[in-house]
Amino acid sequence: MSSDPTWEKMTLNEAGVTLIDCDHRTPPATEVGYPYIAIPQLKDGHISLEGVRRISQEHYQEWTRKLKPQANDVIVVRRCNSGLSAVVPPNFDCAIGQNLIILRSDSKKVAPEFLRWLVRGPEWWEQVGKFINVGAVFDSLRCRDIPNFELSIPPIESQREISLLLGALDDRIALLRDTNATLEAIVQTLFKSWFVDFDPVRAKQEGRAPEGMDEETAALFPDEFELSTRGSIPRGWRVGPILDGARLLSGGTPKTDRSEYWEGEIPWASAKDVSQSADSILIETERTITKRGLEESSTKMIPAFASVVVARGATTGRMVLFGESMAMNQTCYALDSKTGTPIALYCQLRREVIGLVNAAHGSVFDTITTSTFAQSAVVHPPESPLKAFEEVTAPLYQKILAGTKTLRFLSSLRDTLLPRLISGQLRLPDAEALIDEAA
Repeated sequence: MSSDPTWEKMTLNEAGVTLIDCDHRTPPATEVGYPYIAIPQLKDGHISLEGVRRISQEHYQEWTRKLKPQANDVIVVRRCNSGLSAVVPPNFDCAIGQNLIILRSDSKKVAPEFLRWLVRGPEWWEQVGKFINVGAVFDSLRCRDIPNFELSIPPIESQREISLLLGALDDRIALLRDTNATLEAIVQTLFKSWFVDFDPVRAKQEGRAPEGMDEETAALFPDEFELSTRGSIPRGWRVGPILDGARLLSGGTPKTDRSEYWEGEIPWASAKDVSQSADSILIETERTITKRGLEESSTKMIPAFASVVVARGATTGRMVLFGESMAMNQTCYALDSKTGTPIALYCQLRREVIGLVNAAHGSVFDTITTSTFAQSAVVHPPESPLKAFEEVTAPLYQKILAGTKTLRFLSSLRDTLLPRLISGQLRLPDAEALIDEAA
């Protein structure tokens, strides 16, 4: 309930917010094309293109005939993570997937730029809880119920001021994410050059010095190829399961009816934490456990910078690096490098998982088992070039980790201010003072 008497309680329908349902089919995937946004692409209120399905122009036109997303539309999840949302940015052409809907304001009572914040406040989640339909597998929201959600609507001018304030914080977070993405792209590009395209080996084979590489590092690479089950690979390298270079670790869940196991100091990651992480490094979890919960259950501590992948469910294949040592549940697997080269392992596993997802050819890829790793076939370089790669890339990931900690702080500040601002409990000048103090 708003503490500001000038704010009016009304349904989304009364506020001029229209619901548009998705097309209840899935188009075939293509290698290049328009993004087809599904639940895993909704991250921290924004659309992430990591792992996105691509569709042809023909299917894009067909799937957007009924619903073509436009700037400031809000995509909302109906089923599985019901109520989760993301705003559509300007100049962004996409189609949306099944179990998603669009909310669009007519601008009369809800400023389009404010809608994204309105559906992230406490009243929104109260309405989600009120109308949720509990299912055997997934909870869901009905399209006919969402327009009846009752929310407190501030005056338009207040909406615009709140949007500017929260948007400025969001822009700072987005800038940090862009910086992190650039650093990660540098790492992935270098891994591909050294260990997928074998550029240093090709250069030496042709009598050239490897580009951008000192003599000491270049000496770690051979100058010839040999045949393998994966085609031509550098001489002396080998093909084998990914577990030849990694320890496979599983998780577990302390008994949920034992309160002494929960709300402790140990982060405990679930598939939800991994799949909803907007960052490649996970440093916070929704739930925590106690030391006793750790000791008296099947969960175990996973080391920092282990690669963690969701092993089952709709978000199978989603991956992160743990930014610190933490526990996890049984819906994920962790891989810890045997050679002390976690960044190289992460890059290798990422490429392997993307390959598995792409190989599904549009069918559901919903399970990773120990056999998935045991039956994999990846190229294993000797330890020395892996160590050289780690020396170059580990400092970049330390920068990514530092950036992630800063943006998580800003995200926490934004998420603390959001419910108080849109409920009228916090005035804009006071919110601005809090931001200045935090800066």
